[in-house]
Amino acid sequence: MIRTTLPDTARSRGVFTRPEALAAGWTARSIRTQLAHGRWKEIARGAYVEAALLDTAQAVERHRLEAFARGLCSPVVLTGASAAAVQGFAILHSSLTAVTARRRSRLDDCDVVDIEGVAVTSPSLTVIECARRFGAEPGLVIADSALHVGAVTQDELVERLAHVALQPGARSASVVVEEADGRAATPIESVSRWRFLCRGLPRPEPQGVIQTARGIRYADFLWKAQRTVGESDGIAKYDAAGTVIRAEKLRHADIEDAGHLVARWIWDEIWRTPDLVVARIIRTFGEAAKRFGLPR
Repeated sequence: MIRTTLPDTARSRGVFTRPEALAAGWTARSIRTQLAHGRWKEIARGAYVEAALLDTAQAVERHRLEAFARGLCSPVVLTGASAAAVQGFAILHSSLTAVTARRRSRLDDCDVVDIEGVAVTSPSLTVIECARRFGAEPGLVIADSALHVGAVTQDELVERLAHVALQPGARSASVVVEEADGRAATPIESVSRWRFLCRGLPRPEPQGVIQTARGIRYADFLWKAQRTVGESDGIAKYDAAGTVIRAEKLRHADIEDAGHLVARWIWDEIWRTPDLVVARIIRTFGEAAKRFGLPR
């Protein structure tokens, strides 16, 4: 009988190796059976993943699995978006290419960290390399995420930036370090903030705090002087009882009762038609000025 218990690494990183499967009680024959029946897939020599996980994985998650497999099966250090994916940083799909790596001998020990048995560039080096390679907007998404999860500090990014001042892409990396903000919790918040900046909107406060009658509410973006809140999720998801949408409507009402108007947008809008989103926010500025008697 085939043992059904997978190695712990199958849960923690999604990818597990042949030695890990053998140590968990699988035999060479049972491994062959899992592969032959399509329940497991070998995504690198001696590295497996459950087929159901791989088949349903979105682009970033699939890249993460492939990167783990490459790192487990060869003596390399993962770099760029591959390192970012393994470290759990948010990544724009446009930043994904083939798995990238380099020989460990080309890096100092301080530039390499271990993530579940896989060597990757340090968080600060990963962020700066991605910013240099992909440009300001994709780089900002990764930098915001790395700061948000506490993998790196602003000071560490500044220090790392000093080492690439004369290298290609240094200008993009400099902009990313200057604009990075760990308060951004999702890629849409990072992309929105960047596109507002490029279009000359006043700088909003990420995760702005609003005191309402029911307590503190946090806004994705807060323009205090304009008494305007920006919400980048757009459309709330329903649960079976509809409580999510009701809670979101109540939150919206609380914010307006506290003296702010709300502008909303979804991913497709800020990605494809950012000028329309900016125009919507500017209209909301004007409406708030009229309602609350603000100077214009």
